[in-house]
Amino acid sequence: MRRSLSLSKASRILVALDELASAEAIFLGAGQGGPALAVHERAAPLLADFCRLMADPEVAVALRHPLAAWLERRRENRERARQIRNQLKEEGERIAAARQRLARLLPAYRKDRRRPGRLAAAV
Repeated sequence: MRRSLSLSKASRILVALDELASAEAIFLGAGQGGPALAVHERAAPLLADFCRLMADPEVAVALRHPLAAWLERRRENRERARQIRNQLKEEGERIAAARQRLARLLPAYRKDRRRPGRLAAAV
């Protein structure tokens, strides 16, 4: 009886973890890293409970295949998050380079800049 309760609870937790992974994938697909991270963090306590229940060999054997599918989804989410992070990093570098170019050009376009007169240019 106890083992079947553990298996039932572990199955429900795995379903919940899979739903959270799906929500995370949706947010990542939309390029929304913040909400995806929040969903990922919500899974932590469930994952701790699931790991505790997986210590039972019967539960581990019964959930081996659904767990493998969930782990694959998590791997895909992690890869998508890595791609988003790299895109944001590249965009940040492009913005920083544009700011540097602007800082170099800005003095030439200031309105209050003193222009040398004709006499100063002749000297």
